Amino acid sequence: MFCSQCGQSNIENAKFCSNCGSKLENFDESQGAFRQPTKNDNELLTEHKKKQPRLWNPNAAINWSLLLTPVFGSYLQMKNWQEIGSTTEANNAKYWLVGTIIFILFLNLGTPFIWDDPYQLQTYPKSLGILYIIVWYFAFAKSQSDFVKKHMHNNYQKKSWGIPLIIASIILIFSFTILMAISSTIVDAKYKNSVLDNQKKPWEQNWDYSNKTPTQTQVPDGQNQTLSPEEQLHYNSILAAHPDAHEIAKQIEFENWINSHSPEWQKYYDDVADSGTADQVIQMMSDYKENIIH
Repeated sequence: MFCSQCGQSNIENAKFCSNCGSKLENFDESQGAFRQPTKNDNELLTEHKKKQPRLWNPNAAINWSLLLTPVFGSYLQMKNWQEIGSTTEANNAKYWLVGTIIFILFLNLGTPFIWDDPYQLQTYPKSLGILYIIVWYFAFAKSQSDFVKKHMHNNYQKKSWGIPLIIASIILIFSFTILMAISSTIVDAKYKNSVLDNQKKPWEQNWDYSNKTPTQTQVPDGQNQTLSPEEQLHYNSILAAHPDAHEIAKQIEFENWINSHSPEWQKYYDDVADSGTADQVIQMMSDYKENIIH
């Protein structure tokens, strides 16, 4: 016997439908076998199926969200609520969809500005992501599954998963590739700036006037000058490291190299050339030979 409400085939002598619980009409105790569906039964069944909403399985949507992020589940549940006809719940799902996207952007692009420690940067965003999924499930996603089970008795036409999964996978790979590239750039730049900030500029360092033991005695310009022991040590230390220091100081290329730096470095090198310590001059000559530009 077929139910006139849902089309379910029931055993003989049944008074109520085993599927929807409706009372079976035209009950005939003399029936000895199942009644074959008539044209009228088929029409009722077809019409009932047309009235059933076409939904993606809410539980499956939640499970796939563990892999494809709650963005995937929120979108599908939004479409399900629209199909069911609940505008309020559909709007609620839209808010969760937008909120989830913002949260993912925050985890990838915002957290590097909050935590400097590499361990914290690896651990805390993951912990926040797991916590968000738990809140998302209990505060939002679970309600649709309960609604379909309680009010619809899981009677709905099931939509295919092929196209949504393929599209979601492509979007996931593409978006996370871009987000990881941007996030890595932010982390690298932040780390580099941190290292540079912790390094003292040459003019902030305490230079030792007696860097090297003099290996020879030579006065610039080849002139016979009377130098104090400190001055003699100064020149000898420079010439021991850079015997061509005097020739370099006369070159126009050396002056152009100094002028090619940023204002603070240009001033620093000018000061070193005029009255710098032996260590400072030696370092300046090394920078020039390596063509280091600040």
